Amino acid sequence: MTTTTKFNPYLMGNFAPVSKEITAENLEIKGELPRDLSGMYVRNGPNPQFAPLGKYDWMDGDGMLHGVRISGGRAEYRNRYVRTGGFEVEKDLGYAVWSGRLEPPQINNPYGPYKNVANNGVTFHNGKLLALWEAGLPY
Repeated sequence: MTTTTKFNPYLMGNFAPVSKEITAENLEIKGELPRDLSGMYVRNGPNPQFAPLGKYDWMDGDGMLHGVRISGGRAEYRNRYVRTGGFEVEKDLGYAVWSGRLEPPQINNPYGPYKNVANNGVTFHNGKLLALWEAGLPY
């Protein structure tokens, strides 16, 4: 399977990057949600902010949280990028700075050899929702 960015299955179809942060309140409900059901489901996944450098692996994208909140018989959805230091550097520059894990480490990159993408887990700890990446600190 090719991992180049031009014809990469992890950048197309169901895996295509989501380019917008969305807030959708009062979602259409088919059927009925119990009025006393209340909670939130949050998932984290890779979503590159910019066209990747070099070979791209599914887990190279910036973290993006997707959440559905249910309360009072209603549901809402929103998604947000995890604002890691690397995300902010690339956002300010307007392009990708780091290559992915299928490329050699960027030892001479002035921003560091790796980017903490905080894209593969989420946990609630000490009153905070944290985005996780196995090789770096939580956000």
